[in-house]
Amino acid sequence: MEGFVTPDNHFGRRSEKIMTTSGIVAIVGATGQQGGATARALLDAGVTVRALVRDPAKPAAAALASAGAQLAVADFDDPKTIRAAFEGYPGCSR
Repeated sequence: MEGFVTPDNHFGRRSEKIMTTSGIVAIVGATGQQGGATARALLDAGVTVRALVRDPAKPAAAALASAGAQLAVADFDDPKTIRAAFEGYPGCSR
């Protein structure tokens, strides 16, 4: 998906336009309250989401996967997992 996506927020107003050129939006902290809400809103709007998670077996991660998110195991204490999670993104380099 390329271009602008305008998901509805939870208050019935239109949110800011989100531009994605890669077709995938990566969400850091996707199993948390804010990251999870962001991931679900983007998924509801038809955006491809890559959810960065520490433990894909946790219920919150499994729920995101069931909703259509790609899960990428990433831990900020292990930099190589972060690089791997962003592999293939435009503008990302090692």
